[in-house]
Amino acid sequence: METTKVEVETVDTEGGTLPRDLLPPSYGRWNAELGCAAAARMLSLLGLPLPAPKPLTDVLASIRLPGRLSFHTLPESGTELCVDSAINRPGLATALTMALRRWPRVDHVLLCLPDHKDVQGAITELAGLPVTFVRLALPHLRFTAPLPADWTVIDESQLTRQFLTEIAPHVLAIGTVYFTGKVLDTINAPTETLFTPPT
Repeated sequence: METTKVEVETVDTEGGTLPRDLLPPSYGRWNAELGCAAAARMLSLLGLPLPAPKPLTDVLASIRLPGRLSFHTLPESGTELCVDSAINRPGLATALTMALRRWPRVDHVLLCLPDHKDVQGAITELAGLPVTFVRLALPHLRFTAPLPADWTVIDESQLTRQFLTEIAPHVLAIGTVYFTGKVLDTINAPTETLFTPPT
């Protein structure tokens, strides 16, 4: 079996040329910076030019990542949702921080974490907030971890658009991608187009 040596390269994210205000926040920013660096390296290896600043800026400005700190408003009630697919305590802390940069407060948290995720970390991070825990009807997921007595627990069948419009003005919906996908589907969030190609 042949082995190939691969050189490790370091991405400089501090002095880069990317429009920083167009990159996603928090962990997503690190991924975006790495992705842009990988794309630039690939173009270089292929002998192709880097994109011009204007098309690059236009494409970055058009990126939408539903379920990754994405914000949505339900027009019939004005309910605002922040939907994020964090599954551990640091991720939840980041989602709370980002939501509070946009909102005056988080009124309610919808949480869905099966037993193999960081349920205890979520309990610690969400202490003091009203929480509704959502159990999905997927046979390979278990929802048996003990939860705080003051949390409400519902099944996914109860997660309707009407429920979301009535629960609170500012709602953080967070958890496994199965759950965030269900939330996005329930509110008919656009998920087909992630970015606009340059013309």
